[in-house]
Amino acid sequence: MSILFVLENLADRCGANVNIAIVLAKQLSKSIEVHALVRYDEVKPVSCEKENVFGKVHTFYSDQAGKLARFTSNDWSKATGFAKILRFCKSPSTFVSMIDAKYFDFSNTKKKCKKAIEEVCRKENYDAVIGVSAPYYIMQAVAESNIDCTKMAIQLDPFTNNYTLSPRLKKRRRTIELRTHGKLSVLFAGDYLYDDLMTIVTNADENIIPIPLPGLIYDNMVGRPSVIDHNGQTVNFLFVGQFYEKIRNPHYLLELFCHLPSNYVLHIVGGGCDRELDRYTQILDKRLVRHGWVSKEEANAYIDQFDVLVNVNNTITNQLPSKLFEYISTGKPILNLCKSDECLSKPYMAKYENGVCIVEKQDFVESDVRLIENFVEKHLRMVLSKDEILTGFKENTDVSVAELIWDKILECTRGDE
Repeated sequence: MSILFVLENLADRCGANVNIAIVLAKQLSKSIEVHALVRYDEVKPVSCEKENVFGKVHTFYSDQAGKLARFTSNDWSKATGFAKILRFCKSPSTFVSMIDAKYFDFSNTKKKCKKAIEEVCRKENYDAVIGVSAPYYIMQAVAESNIDCTKMAIQLDPFTNNYTLSPRLKKRRRTIELRTHGKLSVLFAGDYLYDDLMTIVTNADENIIPIPLPGLIYDNMVGRPSVIDHNGQTVNFLFVGQFYEKIRNPHYLLELFCHLPSNYVLHIVGGGCDRELDRYTQILDKRLVRHGWVSKEEANAYIDQFDVLVNVNNTITNQLPSKLFEYISTGKPILNLCKSDECLSKPYMAKYENGVCIVEKQDFVESDVRLIENFVEKHLRMVLSKDEILTGFKENTDVSVAELIWDKILECTRGDE
């Protein structure tokens, strides 16, 4: 038996959903042949380590994402209106690509992906093809492809129920979502998306399978205390990931550190919201350390080194940063910042005995500083054991979720015999 994962890329700095798919592929490859189809990216080449997870890696080419990457950089965000118009005049194809991405959900790249799926499936005898979203065009390409095998998808981010979208765009996306679901045999959806999807798909109870977010890698779960020698003075906090202006803004986190003790240092591995970070770098000076973008392996090494891990949640209430589960798997102290009382992370943090949860306020609240100080005093250097972590999070391990997906693949493929 063999399956094909369809992914956005296999770069060192790939999206969280791709990393989760790789974790699942490692488990599934113990039982079956697992291949991948990925978009060739000139800017983000395939990582040899991630490529080796799969028995074979196929690629298709689309330069749309590469063009857009050059127009969504920090320099682009700071450019004047005239400068932007000038750049578009020099590259009209990029303007077309941007319109296609924003209003037509990468239709050009979707067509190329669909064609590649059909070509690969003609050469290889796959039992199932699994598209991993986001981006959503991958799910569409799998659903619309003309192939003779079971078509599945894994969706971990909301496509329609997203407050950042206009009502008109939401309505259009609902239509796409309904059409896509109708052409899939099975959709594995994050359990936090399931209720929403149930309201729009009539046969949801049959072909939409809720899955826990598989963020905990069973073999890597072990209590790992900090390896930095602080001489009992400095307390090093670490955020790993990307900030976004509207969805995951760091303002409240940075404001907290302006009021926390001077021996509390915030390290950021990743980036985003550079203007905000630049401003607070002037205020916090050496207490705000920006390490920039690094590989997944380097990011894991940073996580091993620091005292308290920081998770900043999204304003979208049906979306959960997978980084939270990576932090939980270490057993280390976690500072978890929520954008609202409805934050999806709160039930998980309630089960985690080595964390503190702060709900961001409209204006800064001094009591949050005292809460963090008390937490650090009691939990610094405290690390949960693997057994303690599994007590609350066994269903979120890669092993548990891979078994669920594997059982469904067997059920579907045997039904086709």
